[in-house]
Amino acid sequence: MNESYDFIPDSPLSTSSTLILDDDHIRSIFLAEKQLVDHQWPIDESELPPSVMACLSDILDQPDIYDAVFGSQSDLNPSAQPFVPKCQIAQAQEPLVPLWEAVFSAACTHHRPTMPILSDYATELVAVGLWDPHGLIKLAKRFCSQASSPALDANRDALAPFAKEIYIRFQNTLGKETANYFLANLRDTAVEIFRSSWCTPVSPKAISYDNVPSADYLASATYITRFIGDMYAHDLYPKTQICICISILMHEMYSVEHLEVLRVLLTHAGAAFWCVVDDEQLLPIEAMIRRFLEHFAGKVIAMKQRKQLSVMGRTCTDSRELDGKIRAILDMLSRWLGRDDRQL
Repeated sequence: MNESYDFIPDSPLSTSSTLILDDDHIRSIFLAEKQLVDHQWPIDESELPPSVMACLSDILDQPDIYDAVFGSQSDLNPSAQPFVPKCQIAQAQEPLVPLWEAVFSAACTHHRPTMPILSDYATELVAVGLWDPHGLIKLAKRFCSQASSPALDANRDALAPFAKEIYIRFQNTLGKETANYFLANLRDTAVEIFRSSWCTPVSPKAISYDNVPSADYLASATYITRFIGDMYAHDLYPKTQICICISILMHEMYSVEHLEVLRVLLTHAGAAFWCVVDDEQLLPIEAMIRRFLEHFAGKVIAMKQRKQLSVMGRTCTDSRELDGKIRAILDMLSRWLGRDDRQL
């Protein structure tokens, strides 16, 4: 700094213990400190790298660590390990952009992501990462952000098998606890995005006629649904969770967009969702399919009575688009059931 200050000259008789500063001198010192602080902070958020802002947002979103662990207790554990802020750990042990990010991006954008290639990428990713709980959560969120991105040009079909390969590597190298922690966060993150997109009772952002989505938001909500179906097809989701997602869509079904995302979920979950394994063969559960069709028929009949069929405000002058989506679901189920859809 180029600030200059008028200091009181030392008296020949004064020492550091007897020298007294006048009021103006004291004010000048604190004014200088304030100017220094004001000059440095606050920093414009636009000047910060995105990775730094993500780290700061992550910290601010966390609940108070004491309240989360101890609640209302006032007695501290004298043998407890000292708490170190999460951001400090990340700065000390891992760069703000994780080492595994480059491996993840390469796997998701590979022009021909065969299983051997994804397996190699999974091995490398697990080897270079810092896999504490924070790192595992970050990886799970990264999968879901990639899966739901409307601007993604990569092969989406690679995401679920890649997650499966990483899960297997975690099991083989770091144990079941680490693998299951990653999988639990992957499931929870994907389902929460799905619920916030499609379930109006739990989310004010859910797609509806009262909350018209942008094209990107609708695409993102559809893509995360596809990812959930793909994860089920790769044994990363239990059947009960897919049933819950179907139930949400059935209760909310009053537009062609809801009908389309239901078709996407069923298509990517695959025929195995409706089957049981008997002597290593998939056998369709006819009662399960018929129960679904009973509810489905009631919903589409009610939907056809609506004057407006699209939450995007598109004009549907006839029911051909709606009938086409209904027919696509019926054809799919009849094919899996192994009979003509006219018998359904």
